[in-house]
Amino acid sequence: MSPHRLLKSMNFLQLCGLCVLAGFLLVGCSPTPAPKQNTVVEKGHADHDDHAHEHPTTYDAAVSELEKLRMQVKTHLADGDKEKADGPVHAIGHLMGDLKDLAAKDNLDETSRDSIDKASEELMDCFEQIDAALHGGEGKTYDEVSARIDAAMTVLMKKGSLDIKTSEKSDDAPEPAEKSAQE
Repeated sequence: MSPHRLLKSMNFLQLCGLCVLAGFLLVGCSPTPAPKQNTVVEKGHADHDDHAHEHPTTYDAAVSELEKLRMQVKTHLADGDKEKADGPVHAIGHLMGDLKDLAAKDNLDETSRDSIDKASEELMDCFEQIDAALHGGEGKTYDEVSARIDAAMTVLMKKGSLDIKTSEKSDDAPEPAEKSAQE
């Protein structure tokens, strides 16, 4: 059957349907837009967007929250529950980003802010190592960095107006770096 004869034998609806089908085949679906890239990447956590976390509004509140999260990590890891420890470890990372700004907002002096920065860097290093271990990388256990965490938390607690006591303060915990450098 010739194409001309085929077209004569089709009724109008069939011809319209064929045209629509041909249009879809030629045009196709529009490509889906590329996923939005996260332009700010935390160390090793590109898959975490800036979640809707409640951020503390004062330095003291941030340090209190930090202490609470630290104890959750310690407890979950002592219980062998790495999955439950992972959330608080990541929350600590988000909270550490706020600490410097809150110290400045609470009008702490420059020496105190410098000490807070050093202690914050120490905590970030410790919790990044814990996080690496949680995800199967070459990190460290909480017990391996607990003395460093305790020392850094002591510095953070002394700089604000908090009177929080660490639950298991170690007498053999090393002094924070800025104190040992002054001696």
